[in-house]
Amino acid sequence: MIVHGEYEEVETNNDDLFAYSRRYKNEILLVVCNFSNETSDFMIPDSDDFKGIPEILITNYSRQKYFKDSYLLPYEGIGLLYTR
Repeated sequence: MIVHGEYEEVETNNDDLFAYSRRYKNEILLVVCNFSNETSDFMIPDSDDFKGIPEILITNYSRQKYFKDSYLLPYEGIGLLYTR
């Protein structure tokens, strides 16, 4: 997916956040990174691609779930996998 997937930047409306998605077959990987020393709000885009609760593939904090309207802790990066 990371090598062959279709890359698309995701709008964050926050200069401290960087987000992108990769699509391959029936999976979508959403990667969001907070480059700030403060907690930053982030809302998952309102799209059919990002419905439901994703699987957390990787994060540098202990998280069990990530919800549509959530936040990232200081310097947090997270990879979320959605399956269609």
